[in-house]
Amino acid sequence: MEKITPQEALDRFETIWANVECGVSIIDAETREIVDINPVAVKMFEGNKEDIIGHRCHKFICPAEEHSCPIMDKNQVVDRSERKFVKANGEIIPIIKSVAKINDKGRVLLLESFIDISTLKEAEENLRLLSITEQANQAKSDFLSRMSHEMRTPLNAIIGMTKLAENTKDASKLEHCLETIGQSANHLLGLINDILDMSKIEAGKFELHIGNFSIQDVLSKTNNFFVEQLKEKNIKLKLQQHKNIAPGYIGDEMRLSQVVTNLISNAIKFTPENGEITISARETQHGADSSILRFEVSDTGIGMDEEQINKLFNAFEQADTSITRRFGGTGLGLSISKSIVEMMNGKMWAESTPGEGSTFFFEIELVHNTGALPDEAAGKITQVVTPDFAGKNALIAEDIEINREIIIALLETTKINIDTAENGRRAVEAFAAESHKYDIIIMDVHMPEMNGLEATQAIRAIGTDKAKNIPIIAMTADVFSEDIDKCLAAGMNDHLGKPINHLEVFAKLTKYLGK
Repeated sequence: MEKITPQEALDRFETIWANVECGVSIIDAETREIVDINPVAVKMFEGNKEDIIGHRCHKFICPAEEHSCPIMDKNQVVDRSERKFVKANGEIIPIIKSVAKINDKGRVLLLESFIDISTLKEAEENLRLLSITEQANQAKSDFLSRMSHEMRTPLNAIIGMTKLAENTKDASKLEHCLETIGQSANHLLGLINDILDMSKIEAGKFELHIGNFSIQDVLSKTNNFFVEQLKEKNIKLKLQQHKNIAPGYIGDEMRLSQVVTNLISNAIKFTPENGEITISARETQHGADSSILRFEVSDTGIGMDEEQINKLFNAFEQADTSITRRFGGTGLGLSISKSIVEMMNGKMWAESTPGEGSTFFFEIELVHNTGALPDEAAGKITQVVTPDFAGKNALIAEDIEINREIIIALLETTKINIDTAENGRRAVEAFAAESHKYDIIIMDVHMPEMNGLEATQAIRAIGTDKAKNIPIIAMTADVFSEDIDKCLAAGMNDHLGKPINHLEVFAKLTKYLGK
């Protein structure tokens, strides 16, 4: 074994001390003051060595542990753990520290070595974020796959039944084809509405429209909506409205109905034949101006386990992919419903037992309606009533021929006279040439040469009383609130969303032309 002199040993120590690739400090175990540090530690500190020597170690190492020491308090020989190191500018960086207890002529010292692991921590965080991103991308990929299936299924029915209808002269078969086409189209429209709602929620543009309504109306209308589906599976639907529910509240009836409808639709989907679904509503808290209402939708369906429940309300996930294959669905409905409930100062959750059924709960806050409930909202039609507009004249601006055919066919029974224009420029020319002739204008927004907003502004700019006052109704697939605001700002009086609902068209025309 090589023998070295004390000077050689000291030289070797100083070489190691100055060049080892980690920070090293020597601490008095009794006073916990830093006795010495090596150059690497000084470099990590980004300050002067003199600012560290003589100070208690907690100011620079283990800053959160001023009154404790793993080595001394726990009588450990070595402490290898993740700690923190404070730089001269106050920045805290993570370190991995190894501590050894040594004896120096009766004085106990702690020899601490540590390395900066901030780069490692950053890499770990990047990997974590990458993992989250990959999971999100996978969830969205699965969602797009489900959405493709969900959209292609009704499209296949629409295309197939259209072909069958073209080739049959049997009235009953034709009626069946048309009924299936209608159901499939409504299903497809529901999917599109869900996508629009989700995009509005993510963009922070989802709004509530407040009005007077009764809970009893919401529940009874919902019950009527599902009559046929309930019959098909022989499922009983029970409505329970507690006595403490007031006659009327102020809130968004349409969005509340959307939540209840979505929950019942899911319950029907996952409840086998001869099952049972129960809807209940009650006040859980009555305040001076508002109340907290709790709604429960229970079923005797397939149920869920805890893991499935935890995924329920995620926007692009479903509780179980095998359930998706069996029952279909996009996974948006519950996420949208939860967002609506939270906008109403509420919360939504679920309880379930596999094989025994599920119960969905949501609570919302509704303002008390102290006045009388209106019989019906203005312009709202609840039954098919065909108005008579004989002697009235309408100008319809729409660049797509099939859309012109549809609106003309819808209005044929009203006996209104219709002229059409293929774009905004021709609509302006037609009105300018015979402004006295027209009683109302229905204007598409997206058209070539001149769009509907520009055409409306051009008509208003003509300056005559007729040009200033003729009702102009937007007829467009732009249905966001900001889109409606743009139409009104351009000088339009009202808005019809595509696809066109004939009851809504009748209501708008009745509003401006009279009954």
